[in-house]
Amino acid sequence: MSEIQKIDKFDGVIEGFKHEPGVHCTSSAVRDVFEFHGWKMSEALIFGLGSGMTLAYLKIPKMIPFFGGRNKDFVADLCSSLSVSLNEFKSKNETEGWRRLKRHLNEKTPSAIEIDMGYLNYQKSSLPSDDFHFGGHTIAICGFNSKQNTVFVADTNFSQLLEVTYDELSKGRNSTIDRFMAPNNLIYEFDFPVKMPELSTIIEDVLHRTGKYLTSKGGRMLRIMGIHSGTTAIDVLIKDLDRWLKQSDEKLQFRCMQQAGFIGTKEHNYGTGGGLFRYLFAEFLEEISIKLNNELLHQLASFYEKLGRKWEICAESFTHIGGGLEKDETKRTLNDIKIDLSEIRKLEEEGANKLLNFVI
Repeated sequence: MSEIQKIDKFDGVIEGFKHEPGVHCTSSAVRDVFEFHGWKMSEALIFGLGSGMTLAYLKIPKMIPFFGGRNKDFVADLCSSLSVSLNEFKSKNETEGWRRLKRHLNEKTPSAIEIDMGYLNYQKSSLPSDDFHFGGHTIAICGFNSKQNTVFVADTNFSQLLEVTYDELSKGRNSTIDRFMAPNNLIYEFDFPVKMPELSTIIEDVLHRTGKYLTSKGGRMLRIMGIHSGTTAIDVLIKDLDRWLKQSDEKLQFRCMQQAGFIGTKEHNYGTGGGLFRYLFAEFLEEISIKLNNELLHQLASFYEKLGRKWEICAESFTHIGGGLEKDETKRTLNDIKIDLSEIRKLEEEGANKLLNFVI
């Protein structure tokens, strides 16, 4: 009998677990787990309180460069904001990783885990290519089917619970193909305090931290590795776009189509919610503005909604190149993107200063 079959105490979906479809994998999975423990919150609130929005351009050797907008320490920052104790369990040992997850299943506790989405069969039709791998995808494990040797999972915008075979689960949790985002059997383990702190007591720190992420250049060693952060990351991308033209037409089109997804339109994105997560952050600000009856937060929400649209226009331009254009038209479109990015940089800096100086 394999390890996957040794679920001791139950079979099926964990009682009380509810999945609410979302737009971003991590904030969606964490939202589901939080609600199970009695902390019912919107995905936007989860994302915003975790200072989830940032700026980053990754030019890591042997990886296709891409520009992203989500803070990698989002879950830790969320827990810090809410005084929730967090343990990020990791192990490179497959058996140890499964035993840890099995323990949570036996305790009838859903788990937010990271997995290489390239091994999830239900995701195949939505991936940019057959060999696409992203190890930082987050799903919630919420049950077990002993007859089929599968686990039940909740995943972002899928409205229904899905079943994943142990083979998919194991390969995905132990994948090293995406070496920068290898899952290493990661499980987010939470210990909740008696009650949530009042939002009015934490919102300033949350927004100040977000502003710092948007303006931070990162350390020298990170830049040497090819990881550029803050508004200066936009400067690096602008300079780099001319180098992108030196790629073959096929590689350039693939790179631009991929970048379009990482920024995202509302209709087509890789879990950003569109507009490089700015729409999701604007939704957070609007929700907080209503809860706290604060006009300044409402104005900030409007600012980031408009900034999201600016990023969305960039994504649409990258999509045009990805669809195949004549050489001259490709150059013109990239020049348009550079102009748009220069304007966006100013707005990102303006927004960051608003966040840094926010007083309730």
